[in-house]
Amino acid sequence: MARRKAENASTAQEAAYKALQKAEAGELIAKDGRRMSPKSVQNLRPAPPLNQRPEEEAKAIHQAGQKASTQAQAKRRTIREIYNDLLELPAELDDQTPEDLATAAQQMAQQKGKSLTVYESIAVAMAARARAGDVKAAAFVRDSAGDKPTDQVQVTDAITEGDRALLAKLSAMSDQETD
Repeated sequence: MARRKAENASTAQEAAYKALQKAEAGELIAKDGRRMSPKSVQNLRPAPPLNQRPEEEAKAIHQAGQKASTQAQAKRRTIREIYNDLLELPAELDDQTPEDLATAAQQMAQQKGKSLTVYESIAVAMAARARAGDVKAAAFVRDSAGDKPTDQVQVTDAITEGDRALLAKLSAMSDQETD
């Protein structure tokens, strides 16, 4: 663990040195578009790791991360929700290409004020393959949408007379214990 910390420290030092060189050459640009001076780069210091911070501060950081993670999970749509939206599109689009389906999905996402995620684009691609006649893709879409047929197992002559007698004895014993 100490070696990993030393490696991380040396990596951070190398990155700071490279940033300083770029700033001196006038090539380092901040996110807001302005050039960074070498003095501003020298003022940058890495934040201390959580295990070196006060307990209350570390706890607050952990709680903030947990809250953000929970919110991100709540925003993420399940594949079932994605397919429910896709499968509600009009069926009269027989000559619809996969690109048209992707465009329709993108428009649906924009109406909700979001952009199409990679996860959703994969779902769209599978729906397009299913629409083109790929049976495995159609089964995947059906199953993911929640319409997977259940497997039924038929059991015949599994309980013998001896089994029935044993069950009757067990039932009688449990009735006696509850009294």
